[in-house]
Amino acid sequence: MELDERLIEAYNNISEASYYGDDEDYEKYKQDLLALDITDGEQLYIIAQHFMQGLSSYEIAKALLQKITKNSEFYSKGCIVLSDVERFGFENYEGAFAILDEAIASGAGVDNILFAKARIYVDLEQNQEALAHLEQINPDKMENYSNILNWYMTVYRKLDNLKKAHETFELAKSKYATDYSYPTVVLSYARFLIAEEKYQEALMILEEVTQLSKDYIGALSEWQNIYRQLDEPNKADLYMRWQHILEHAWAHDGVINSAIWQSETDLDKLQFWNQISKDSPEYYYAKLQIAFIAFDLNEIEISKEILTAIPEMEKNRIEEEYDYDFQTLFQKLDEKLQATARPETVPKDAFLIKKKIFGY
Repeated sequence: MELDERLIEAYNNISEASYYGDDEDYEKYKQDLLALDITDGEQLYIIAQHFMQGLSSYEIAKALLQKITKNSEFYSKGCIVLSDVERFGFENYEGAFAILDEAIASGAGVDNILFAKARIYVDLEQNQEALAHLEQINPDKMENYSNILNWYMTVYRKLDNLKKAHETFELAKSKYATDYSYPTVVLSYARFLIAEEKYQEALMILEEVTQLSKDYIGALSEWQNIYRQLDEPNKADLYMRWQHILEHAWAHDGVINSAIWQSETDLDKLQFWNQISKDSPEYYYAKLQIAFIAFDLNEIEISKEILTAIPEMEKNRIEEEYDYDFQTLFQKLDEKLQATARPETVPKDAFLIKKKIFGY
């Protein structure tokens, strides 16, 4: 939905006053904002999060959220964010719990409220209370129950309960593998196994992430970690280079998220092609497209490795169906390799600049 222009103007005015340290204008614009006759729960919910996350203006966010009435469909969501305001903005855990308990008493979105309380108990290291609240959540009422299971995983790791963590992973795999947060559960369990020095088991678990786009960069980091622990630096370096490709693509042309910027980045393409299952007839065509992306990012060795791994039968099929010539492709790769060859005395890592990635 589109935000009310008055809210956008107020946000921009307050942001500018805050930036220049103009306390008088800041207070004036704040009072003007809070005096606006806007009662739409969704509008208040959205703009409050902007003030909380964008400007760390917790006082304003709190005042806006308190305007959401109990009969609004955004009341439950508003209470959850309001509890975050109390927790992160004012370190008022008692106040955060009071807000959530009042929301539960009103019967609004009980399962999400229980989840919010569980997260607070995790922060407070009250792990048994956290488990008690997670166990009250009805999986059928949650669109992305894997997110709940990931918090179970967090608690079980704090309790050093690997058996329960394994049961949680198996549950996620058997019933919730299509959830948006399933890869996060996989990574959490793999990291628990790595901490326990169960490297071979962790490698098997990480295979669950290879064809999933979310958290793929995190999985690549864990592969590196495992292979360095196993004293296999060549394999670790391969995954490091793959991670470099993804990080490079993420910052490509300064574009971060195509959903926001309405354009397609190299990362979007990698994520799309990496989602093609091994069972799909187009799996090796997807690998070819990934090789092209690696080539464009000047990762010639990786591009060649991918093309070489495609079976001859699949190469023949792709040539017939899509009019590609693999012999010509390999020739171009070899020419590029020769043109970009560097002395062995200069490690490739010396040329890789680590950039901090900002997501939305």
